[in-house]
Amino acid sequence: MDLICTNEARCRDCYKCVRECPVKAIKIKDVSGSEAQRAEVMEERCVHEGRCVLVCPQQAKKVRNDVDKVKEQISSGRTVVASLAPSFAAGFPLKHGRVVSALRKLGFASVQETAFGAELAAAEHIKLPVGRTFLSSSCPAVVSMVEKHFPDLIPTLSPIVSPMIAHARIIKSMIPGAAVVFIGPCIAKKDEAEEEQYQGIVDAVLGFGEIWEWMQEEIPDFEHLPAEFKEEFDGPQAGTGKLFPLDGGMLRTAGMSMDRLDDKVMVISGLENCMELLRHLQLGMACKVGLIEMLACPGGCVSGPVIVNEEDVFIKKTESFRLLQ
Repeated sequence: MDLICTNEARCRDCYKCVRECPVKAIKIKDVSGSEAQRAEVMEERCVHEGRCVLVCPQQAKKVRNDVDKVKEQISSGRTVVASLAPSFAAGFPLKHGRVVSALRKLGFASVQETAFGAELAAAEHIKLPVGRTFLSSSCPAVVSMVEKHFPDLIPTLSPIVSPMIAHARIIKSMIPGAAVVFIGPCIAKKDEAEEEQYQGIVDAVLGFGEIWEWMQEEIPDFEHLPAEFKEEFDGPQAGTGKLFPLDGGMLRTAGMSMDRLDDKVMVISGLENCMELLRHLQLGMACKVGLIEMLACPGGCVSGPVIVNEEDVFIKKTESFRLLQ
């Protein structure tokens, strides 16, 4: 099943997804035996940023749901570990401690923070050779966009795995035989986990929306869950990696300059902004910046397409900072 598909019965030929898709990955096809036309995602062009899912007024665009796959892993008796993205602080209409407690109630044997993997990835970016420009490789939608739409720029991608992959590897080294389920705000992470080079590292990816629906089905009253958030996570504890989902978060985690006027680093968020920069690089624009942090979602992962919390980005960023208190 495709990662993003169209429910033809709901599609009303409004073409909003076609107009809004920044990489022109949606085509209109005729419906067999009818005069109607329906929108269809072209996987060979799609970077799974999720804009079409968000803008469809009929909710005709659906993301593949993998909850049943995770439930089967848990019911099989296998040790299933949740790798929870740091953007969870901005992703749910729940107090931070209750999110972690709820995951344990769903049957996860261990709940660990992907932010630890973010710190590992950030540390590797510090080691990149000087004298050339690198694009950060933590955002799978950006990586996919480079690979599919700017292939001549692939050599500029940093040769460093994402926090999700780094953390999953750590978990599997600590708990042999465990299944790792990444839980985050991003549709593109599902695609990343299924890449051939990462086979067997992440066993499933659930978006915040999927896990939120599952929580509501299984937990009748969230008020009875612990609300305090102190040492709630299992496994290695993270520090500044908790800020990784914010634009500039990778630079902060790596201990690099946060000066937006520093000519050695740059932060770009929002897919259109990323595309504009890539076009300039493709045309041979001279660039003295050593590392460019690129994020498909405006403001960072706290604005991911499957975030449940409907607060504005300022509130979401504030919640992320609270994790360090």
